[in-house]
Formats: sequence, structure tokens, C-alpha cells
Amino acid sequence: PKVLADIVESVVAAVYVDCEFDLKYLWQVIRGLLEPIITLESLPLQPVTMLFELCQKQGKQVDIKHWRKIDKNICSIYVDGQLIATGTSDQKDIARLNAAKEALAKLDKSIGSDMGIVCEVNEMNEI
Repeated sequence: PKVLADIVESVVAAVYVDCEFDLKYLWQVIRGLLEPIITLESLPLQPVTMLFELCQKQGKQVDIKHWRKIDKNICSIYVDGQLIATGTSDQKDIARLNAAKEALAKLDKSIGSDMGIVCEVNEMNEI
């Protein structure tokens, strides 16, 4: 959530000022705080990133198209020219995430991916 990101940003800024703008020391402190919680290896990828990585591994071309219809943003995802998923939302980015989640679920079933795609997708629709 945004509030949590704001808190982390404030703590990092306070430590940065307190350590007299020493980036190496800042990294040591922040890394010590965050590593028990999350590391780069345990951080799940965003659905759109996962989609592009999966398709790249399979040699497939991904095209994402956006448009607005009345008060809804619509996003369609094409793989090798074939429509495989569509997402809608009031927000363009959320429509894109919804479409990417649907595309990942379909691709996961069709190619038997071992990426664990469906379980890793953030259900909170956050960016």
C-alpha cells in the first residue's frame, strides 16, 4: 500500500541524513532491516513483466493495446497476433494488470509453464 511505501521512504531519508549522506552505510542499514522481510529473489514480478518474460522464453510476440470506451479503459493482449485476454477498469494501469493476469492464467494452462504464474499474481490490483 501507498502508506507503507511512504513510511519506508521516510525511514530511508532519515537514515540517509543521519549517516551524513553515506550511501554505503545507508545500504547496510536498510538492507539489514529489509532482508529478513524480503529479498530480490523473493519479490514477485509484476504480471505484465511475467507475461513478457514467459512469452520471450517461448519465442512469442506480445502486443498490448489500450483504448477508452465511455468511462472504462480497455486493454487487450495479443500473443503472436491472436487476442488472448482483455481487461477493463476505470484506470488504464489496472486494466493492463487485469488483462495480463488473464493472459498469464491462459498461457500457464496452455503451455504448462513452471513459473507458478497464477499463484504469484498480486490479487490486490496494485501497481
